[in-house]
Amino acid sequence: MNDTQNLQISVQPGKTYFLRIVNIAAFAAQYFWIEGHTFRIIELDGIYHEPKEAEMIYLTAAQRYGVLLTTKNETDTNFAIVGSMDQDLFDAIPDGLDPNVTSFLVYDASAPMPTAAFVESFEPFDDMELVPTDGEKLITNPNISVVLDLAMDNLGGR
Repeated sequence: MNDTQNLQISVQPGKTYFLRIVNIAAFAAQYFWIEGHTFRIIELDGIYHEPKEAEMIYLTAAQRYGVLLTTKNETDTNFAIVGSMDQDLFDAIPDGLDPNVTSFLVYDASAPMPTAAFVESFEPFDDMELVPTDGEKLITNPNISVVLDLAMDNLGGR
């Protein structure tokens, strides 16, 4: 997150913040969440949408989200902000890869920073539920369909 681990983002209680979340990876997708919080997705890849509540999002390489985060009214606890690399995309996990990055939403700088909780399974928001604010409809019954079958063996079977 912002080229670091343990980034501390100070927030005030009861305020709404706009977060621009960008996966600048060249390959790996990321799961993203803020423990104990939900946020409202309002934009995806430059397209504004009707707000949708989410607890976790999935960002592919180069994908961008705009979300609104309303902070809690209580200020005695800090919360982990977590990014976790989608390891299912790798044909082999490189030695020493740390798939997780943790930062903190800081309500009280004198309170301890939490340890991110273990996540048994990832359940990100389904971005197909988003509805563009411009009213543009999905194309139904296209004249031409192109099917691409892709395979990737990027790590040479290691």
